[in-house]
Amino acid sequence: MDFRQIEIFKTVMVCGTTSRAAEVLRISQPAVSKTIKQLESLIGFSLFNRVKGRLIPSPEGQLFFREVENSFIGLARLRSAAARIHDFGSGDLRIACLSAFSTNLLPQALQKFQHSHPNIAVTLQVSGSSRIRDLVAAGQFDLALTSDEIDTTGVEAIPYAKPRAALALYPGHP
Repeated sequence: MDFRQIEIFKTVMVCGTTSRAAEVLRISQPAVSKTIKQLESLIGFSLFNRVKGRLIPSPEGQLFFREVENSFIGLARLRSAAARIHDFGSGDLRIACLSAFSTNLLPQALQKFQHSHPNIAVTLQVSGSSRIRDLVAAGQFDLALTSDEIDTTGVEAIPYAKPRAALALYPGHP
């Protein structure tokens, strides 16, 4: 099963006829019919009942269409993510911090950041220092605010203020 077959099936379901689907896809109606038959043969069940030259979605075809729609929602999400990344860079900032920073220092900084970068999604996780270090080292978070009592092997730690805290990034972080 390939993407083109799924796209043609989806278009037939949405348009209601093979001729309208062919028009939308800018291919011939026989090419649409042939692709539907190939897809049915490949998956092992009928997507449509053929009644007096018309295609009526079978119950199995309707169930399959729901899954196809879900897949296309995922593709739309990918397109959206690609556009956001193109326009705004990563489009996602993942931060981990100690609970002590999560109620005072970080909310103020994030408010200023989001005012300047409204289209960047921010994820915040509050955890203990050792867990935070592991998350940053594994690349699951972009940066972290933590205390300096942890082993910083595997991360770049930069002291940033007199309070005993550090900024942690995974090695090679841009």
